[in-house]
Amino acid sequence: MKYLSADKLHVGDVLLVKSAGKPSTLISTATRGPYSHAAIYAGHLRLFEAQGDGVGYTTLKLRKVEVCNGPPKLFCDVS
Repeated sequence: MKYLSADKLHVGDVLLVKSAGKPSTLISTATRGPYSHAAIYAGHLRLFEAQGDGVGYTTLKLRKVEVCNGPPKLFCDVS
């Protein structure tokens, strides 16, 4: 699993990903690239992206929290 620290994300950032599913593999193979999907970070752990029924918002999955000497650090699953 790959993690991304949520404090590194800024509104408007583009995230390029490739999931483990068959459609994702077909897209990346057809385009001869390492990614199959792009999403735009909309803030508050939400992405604006293509979905099965159109385009809309999805939420990044929060996978772990680290508490040190300061505010908690949030990590999202980007695998």
